[in-house]
Amino acid sequence: EMVTIVATSSMPAIPDDPEPENTDFSRKVLLLQFTGTACGVCPYMISALNQLAMSPERDDYVRVACHSYNPDDPAYYSGPLAVAQDVKGYPHVTFDLDRDVVTISNISIAYLLQQSRTNIVTETANRPALAGIAASSSIVDGSVVVSMSVKVAQTGEYKVAAWLLEDNINAEQANPAGVQGNFNTHNDCLRYAQYTGSGR
Repeated sequence: EMVTIVATSSMPAIPDDPEPENTDFSRKVLLLQFTGTACGVCPYMISALNQLAMSPERDDYVRVACHSYNPDDPAYYSGPLAVAQDVKGYPHVTFDLDRDVVTISNISIAYLLQQSRTNIVTETANRPALAGIAASSSIVDGSVVVSMSVKVAQTGEYKVAAWLLEDNINAEQANPAGVQGNFNTHNDCLRYAQYTGSGR
C-alpha cells in the first residue's frame, strides 16, 4: 500500500489521560442514518431520532447522518459507507454498522423510536468497550488535522476512523405526509471519512 507523509507546522495536543492505568472505557454505539432531502419518508425516522436524543439512551450513542439518497442534496456524501448495496431502503439506520432499522411510510414514529432504543441497549450489552481514544483537532493551512491516542484493555486488531461532520446545513426536506416538525436544518452530516489500521 502507498503511504503518504505530509509535514505540518503544528499538531494539536492530545488531552492528558488522568487515569493511565484505567481501562474502564465508556461505550458509545455508532448510529449511522442513511437519509436525503428528497426522501419523502425520512421525516418519520428524523422525528424518531430527535425524540431519541431526549431519551435515557441519549448519552449512549453517536449519531451520524449520511445523506446518500439524492445527489442534489447540499449534504450529499458518496464516500466510504455510502455504498448503495449497504442501504436496503430509505430511511435506513444501522447500529455499529450491522444492526439495522429500515422504515417505510406506514411504520409509526413510536415504533422506530422503540426499535432504536432497543438496538442501542443490545449493542451496548453485547459489545463492551475494549479500547478508548483521546483526540483533538485543529485547522492547519486549510486542512483539518487530528491527533489521537488509543488505549486498549486487551490485545487485538482495532480500526481507527476519523469522520468530519457538519451541522446547520439548510435545505428543504421532502415531507409529503406532513410529519410534524421542522426538518430543514440538517445536523451531524457526514462530509468526509478516513480510516487507518485494520479489524473491527
